[in-house]
Amino acid sequence: MNWESFKRNTGYTREEFLRRTIDHRTETVANFEKNGLMLGLWDTYRIKYNWRPKFEFPEGCVAETIRLKMYNGEYELLWGDALVKNIFEKRALTYKAHTLWEDESGQKYGAHIDFDEAEIFEAYKLIYRDDKEQNAELVIKYNDTRTSLEFYLRSKSEEIEIEKCKVKIYKRSK
Repeated sequence: MNWESFKRNTGYTREEFLRRTIDHRTETVANFEKNGLMLGLWDTYRIKYNWRPKFEFPEGCVAETIRLKMYNGEYELLWGDALVKNIFEKRALTYKAHTLWEDESGQKYGAHIDFDEAEIFEAYKLIYRDDKEQNAELVIKYNDTRTSLEFYLRSKSEEIEIEKCKVKIYKRSK
């Protein structure tokens, strides 16, 4: 796409657009400066496994939605029937998730979740090491004190806790 047709949507010059984009991605720039161009990285990001998110919430809590952003650039939103059915699908690994739920008292919550790249890739590698086609679940567990979420990658034969993710839980209106 030539810049003239693209810039109508941004209002910026090409240089301004690039500077703004780079300024908002300080971690990416730092990684590039440290590691250079990591050839083959996208081959890793393209790998897909049969998995689904699974909520393990106390009785009376209801998951409303989950948005998944994948390392390969894909995006998925599960809500309504899709969340109820929640089928296993070949999916890339998620680096970010956002979920909404309601607890048993009617209080609504949301959470932003950022997964640690090294940890999430290692967990999937371990779970799928012997059977690349098996099903697994990325379990999201709302703890009993209602203060945090816990994460596990679970197959039929093992479970790996995901500990390094950053989670921000917030209240929504009732």
